[in-house]
Amino acid sequence: MILTGKLDADTLKSLEDFKPFYETYQVDKNTLLPLLEKPLPLEIVVIIGTWCPDCHREIAHFIKILEALAYPTIDVVYLGVDRNKQDPENLSQDYDFNRIPTFIIKQAGKELGRIIESPTLSLEKDLEKILNE
Repeated sequence: MILTGKLDADTLKSLEDFKPFYETYQVDKNTLLPLLEKPLPLEIVVIIGTWCPDCHREIAHFIKILEALAYPTIDVVYLGVDRNKQDPENLSQDYDFNRIPTFIIKQAGKELGRIIESPTLSLEKDLEKILNE
């Protein structure tokens, strides 16, 4: 199933391809604890293909991480693209990306960093690194 445009976490985690990754993922809360001590206003734009196996895994993990964090000042926008990496409203065209998933972490309109396709260490550790640079 290919969903495009703005999506929400509840829709994504209910998709059959996402469920197993969401249900079995164990969040590394110890890595995330320092982030809770300094809640910064963040925006994270996630460009996703609901047809993409890497997206199934990483987005499901990311949603579970956000739920565990309960981060009070974070705004996440999920943008679904088709196999040509486009969406009908051209929302994703505002972002320079080639691979999916792409997580774009921003603060006060400034890009702090990206996680592209798959994390280097883990989503938790890569997020922590981006937010502490």
